[in-house]
Amino acid sequence: MEMLTTKIKELYPQALKSQAPLSSEEFLNLYLEEQWLCIPKKDLTLKEQALLKLWLKEQKRQVKVEPWQAYLSELSSQVPLDEGEVRFILYQVQVGVDFKFTDWTTAFAEMFTVPVLANVMLTPNSGVIVEKRANYNYNVADFKGIWETLALDFDAKGQIYVGEFNDVAILKNDLRQVFNEEQQIFKASQRGGVSTLATTALRYFGKERAQKSLVLRPLKQQISEQKNLRELIVALYQAQGNMTLAAKKLYVHRNTLQYQVEKFEKSSGLNLKNMDDLVLCYLVVL
Repeated sequence: MEMLTTKIKELYPQALKSQAPLSSEEFLNLYLEEQWLCIPKKDLTLKEQALLKLWLKEQKRQVKVEPWQAYLSELSSQVPLDEGEVRFILYQVQVGVDFKFTDWTTAFAEMFTVPVLANVMLTPNSGVIVEKRANYNYNVADFKGIWETLALDFDAKGQIYVGEFNDVAILKNDLRQVFNEEQQIFKASQRGGVSTLATTALRYFGKERAQKSLVLRPLKQQISEQKNLRELIVALYQAQGNMTLAAKKLYVHRNTLQYQVEKFEKSSGLNLKNMDDLVLCYLVVL
């Protein structure tokens, strides 16, 4: 078995050793010598994936894995909960040189008011907490406070995505697909700090079509030609059109921002103080 592990590492030098299976969306997980060898799927041909998956079918009968880890890693098709609502709290973190990623994940899980169902590692610097709906669950403001605290304690950078609650009884057959889609939404957020479906939906659901649009091409060109206009649009959108807050984000005087907005309106006909116009321009710069 040891020789087999060595051979696989030689064939796939990007393979990672782990104490738990990593995200099945990105890795093909093999259990060897009481540890996991996680091969990035991008390094495998479709035939290689098919061959190794045959081996995985045999492994599933032999390997014992925490239920949620097994379900999310596609080692099991059994949802580990029969009823209730759950949500996925995804995180990706780079900690300071004096700390370990697992220290951060443990501290994060311990800050929840009720015990979490699972804290699953997905990649060497990302994971997901599975949380059940209770009498009180943290809201976005709570998570922002937690993020700021842990960022200071662990000299950490990264982001948290707070998923939507899903009724297990209704979505039982599709819960893993929901999780996989939320991973894609999380990757699209690119905000840092704390994000949600509401803060990411426009970027995730609208970006691809906007990038391909011929109708939007002139506006995209116009925005790209004006210095710092993209940053202005993003700051205004994140400040929900509030000129004062946007000016603070950009470290400029409010009058300077007002002048730039008026200048853009004269050249484009779009008023960034109007939310419809602002959302359109934000979609263009995603």
